[in-house]
Amino acid sequence: MQYDPSSPPLEIERKRSISGDVDAFVRHLSDHGFREIHASEEVDAYYSRPDVDFRQTIECLRVRERDGFAEITYKPVSTDATHTDSNVITKPETNLQIQHSDAATAEQLLVNLGMVHLVTVRKHRRTFKDDAHPDVAVAVDEVEHAGAFVEVETIGDDTAAGLEKVVAVENQLDIGSLAIIDTPYRDIVRQAQKDEVRVCTHLAEKADTAAPPASVKIKKSRQIARFIDTMPWGVAIFVPFGLVVAFALLAFMMVAVTGGHYLDGLFGVRRNTPFQDIMIALATIVVLISPLISIAFIITFAIRRKDLSIHKRLAPIYTIAILCLLWYLSSSSS
Repeated sequence: MQYDPSSPPLEIERKRSISGDVDAFVRHLSDHGFREIHASEEVDAYYSRPDVDFRQTIECLRVRERDGFAEITYKPVSTDATHTDSNVITKPETNLQIQHSDAATAEQLLVNLGMVHLVTVRKHRRTFKDDAHPDVAVAVDEVEHAGAFVEVETIGDDTAAGLEKVVAVENQLDIGSLAIIDTPYRDIVRQAQKDEVRVCTHLAEKADTAAPPASVKIKKSRQIARFIDTMPWGVAIFVPFGLVVAFALLAFMMVAVTGGHYLDGLFGVRRNTPFQDIMIALATIVVLISPLISIAFIITFAIRRKDLSIHKRLAPIYTIAILCLLWYLSSSSS
């Protein structure tokens, strides 16, 4: 099928929420003849004009990173023509592919042009197809802070024909009972993050009257994860060293304040009090756990930062390896 290059083809899709077990739903797809053809981690940074709220107009401007490449995408304003009564969305999609290494530059360019960053959406997407409908894709998305969804999508220039294909695949899969979602992932995630902040604030106000529930610990872990997710890789290089130095200084101050001696009793003379012995033991533990915490940070950064290239994700490891090599070479030469 040939399309007019001056007019982008239409993306015709309908999205539903997966309420049950995602793996069970994937098995359901397989039972109905759909095979997985691709899986990827996608990171989408969404932007809006400062004078027009794209959340209100339901426009889309994003920078997507996936599988070692990146692209800038724009979808126009939503109207009655782009949303059918059955909540099938039909929009032209304009994409500009760029090098993965240029993704950060593209985002900075949008900011320099006055665009406002709305939210970053992270999702794991698995795409399925069957032989009976080769031009229709079924995507299973697991979206951080939002949940799991199934999206049936086709590309074409005929809205009516595309709608028929989407409905045919949905009927084949018998997913008509799943709730239809017409809200973009961008808005679902943004609202979820706002609700999370609101809940954390409310719980913090009650912290002086009640012990924090387990959910607060989960929120704190998410905050730490979000801190790592937004940390520049150039800063991450120095975090392991900073942790070791900080713990070493803490251990030194613990011993110095008490006036204890590390080698007390080595030559048969004891001067430390029991309290000083306890503080020295704690200081020793602090020094020993600092490398473990640094290693935990390095592993977490490498695993979570899938939006970065593999070399940037492993930059803290490279730096430590280089310093160890330099130390070995200098000690060998001396």
